[in-house]
Amino acid sequence: MLFLLNDTVIDLGPNLDVSPAIAARVSGLSPAEVVDLVREAFSKSPGLAARSPAAARKAALMLVIKAPSINAAMVVPMAPGCPLSEVSTRFASVDEPVLNELKAYQDNGALNAGIVNLHVWER
Repeated sequence: MLFLLNDTVIDLGPNLDVSPAIAARVSGLSPAEVVDLVREAFSKSPGLAARSPAAARKAALMLVIKAPSINAAMVVPMAPGCPLSEVSTRFASVDEPVLNELKAYQDNGALNAGIVNLHVWER
């Protein structure tokens, strides 16, 4: 399963290989609490999706566990370290062919925010 997190496509694997630690932690949280954890991570590190693949994968997995119908998220803090209320989020369910196309752009070093906006957020 592919998941778009900001302008990074993350391959979560065909079976969503979730570690027991992540599954246990997420099972006790509400969807809103999971979104707040993701907001907090992006507030601390606005470039998290591109700079920290492990953290980005964990964020994507947590979102999918709580909301299986989504496969794209945009998380944008107003400034590094800002309060959670200043971290905007958008979620979407994107057709698999679109995610595959975005992944191909990424694999060729050509994926950027403009391409993501055109294919996902401006539709």
